[in-house]
Amino acid sequence: MDLPESPDELLKMLFEIFPDYRKEYELRGPFHDYTPSFHSVLLGFRPFFGTYSETFSERQVDCFRKLINQALSQPGPLENAFDTCFLEALDKRTRRKLLRGPKNVRK
Repeated sequence: MDLPESPDELLKMLFEIFPDYRKEYELRGPFHDYTPSFHSVLLGFRPFFGTYSETFSERQVDCFRKLINQALSQPGPLENAFDTCFLEALDKRTRRKLLRGPKNVRK
């Protein structure tokens, strides 16, 4: 899996992994009116994840896990956004459950 190089690519990847998120995004729009950043894309995605995470298929969770672990393995804006705008907001149990897998980078 190639990492997204822009916030728009990250959003597209989230839509591909979670098709229902596209529908919700189209209804409510972006997190804010400024130019999107990795941080704003993940801040906008976080409520959807929190609401529906128990309904995701194993394939969806696995794809998302791979994206997160790959992003966390490469320092930069995407890694920082996942760390500060997504993972820090999850409770410890959810974070462990999400990141558990064969390519686990962080616990």
